[in-house]
Amino acid sequence: MKHSIFSYLALGVFLWGAFCSGCGGSGSSSDSRSGGSPVVPTTPPGQASYAEPLVVFDQPGYWTRVDGSPADVSPEVARTGTSTVLLDAGPAGGMDNVTRYGHPDPFVIQSGDQIKLWCYFPAESQSAITIYLGQGGFAQYVAKTLSGKDMVGWWCFMVRKEEFSLFGSVDWQQPFDTIRIRLDSSKPHDRVHLDGLYISSHDPPQVVVTFDDGSASDYSIAYKVMKEYGLVGTSFIVTDFVGRNTNLSLAEMTEMYASGWDFANHTKSHKDLTLLDTPHMVEEIVSAKQWLLAHGFTRAADYFAFPYGRFGGTSDALRHAGVVAARTTINSLVETASGRPDRLRIPVALGLSPSVTCDMARSTVDDAVARGQSLVIYGHALTSGTPGAYEWQANDFRELVRYIAQKRDEGKLIVKTFRDWSSGL
Repeated sequence: MKHSIFSYLALGVFLWGAFCSGCGGSGSSSDSRSGGSPVVPTTPPGQASYAEPLVVFDQPGYWTRVDGSPADVSPEVARTGTSTVLLDAGPAGGMDNVTRYGHPDPFVIQSGDQIKLWCYFPAESQSAITIYLGQGGFAQYVAKTLSGKDMVGWWCFMVRKEEFSLFGSVDWQQPFDTIRIRLDSSKPHDRVHLDGLYISSHDPPQVVVTFDDGSASDYSIAYKVMKEYGLVGTSFIVTDFVGRNTNLSLAEMTEMYASGWDFANHTKSHKDLTLLDTPHMVEEIVSAKQWLLAHGFTRAADYFAFPYGRFGGTSDALRHAGVVAARTTINSLVETASGRPDRLRIPVALGLSPSVTCDMARSTVDDAVARGQSLVIYGHALTSGTPGAYEWQANDFRELVRYIAQKRDEGKLIVKTFRDWSSGL
């Protein structure tokens, strides 16, 4: 259920780069966030979640800059409401921010809560976004700076209570009544649209295991290990590579597919799409899709992963080719409770490369469970020997799969193929 007070909330979030001089450098019992009224208690992982809107940035005059001037409101872009608040780094790059002092419905952040900020980046960004939340103005406040580097399109920033830095005598039992959001960037006219701010508990954590290129180890190691634990994954196939000595054979793919493993599109020949014009991009994607369909691998033929992780300027080609969802190599867990992410820019939070230890991989799974977020994993190849540049050790993979299966059996996460997971976004 939703607490009635959040129906009226207009929470002030602000990005700020030049704080005033005193700001430093840098069970199910009812509880209360505002005015002593009961709200939904924190939800354990694996159960239903909630995401209460604190504010939708569509109210002209509600937000101001540090100098007191009104914030710029943009009706051209909006995910919720009718408009967004626009921050712009200016012609030479720099800082922009908006603030709400004396928020009419102060709120308490409790253990297990997350603050989530939905933004839209109209072009590839080089920004840093800082969220400040104050008690009684900024006599005491918490802050968190997040990287917007390389982001484009819709994005949701997530901050757990424990991740905020504290300044002054912050008392978590007391409500926050002041919010500021700040944009910093060296890029001229680097812009971000602020759409909505939320406070939420856990989503059901979900894990998606993917491999790129169609290496032979997808069958000999990944498929066989995951099958032992009742799990399936997704291979993004470069169709020209099928049947080569180091890649999957058609017979292996047929066996895997019959057991629930999905095969998705990774282009015909693994060309960098960003170096092609749109017609040739479409040709690369559609040719691979047609190959998958012709060989009976129909389930995930409309799902895609970018060669080399590069996606600039590909949106029109993806739409022309009928791509439903596309995976990048941007590093992030995926937030779904407070809105849908951009399905053509799906991030990953764990890449299986030689520099990643098994402990690091398990820690990423734990982070997904703690946050209640989706974790997309990707790798290229697995080996029983010493890993090369794009390989991960088979024993480490077995331990990671065992750990994921353990968390699944404890009811702490769900494992899906990329198609099943992204289709629900």
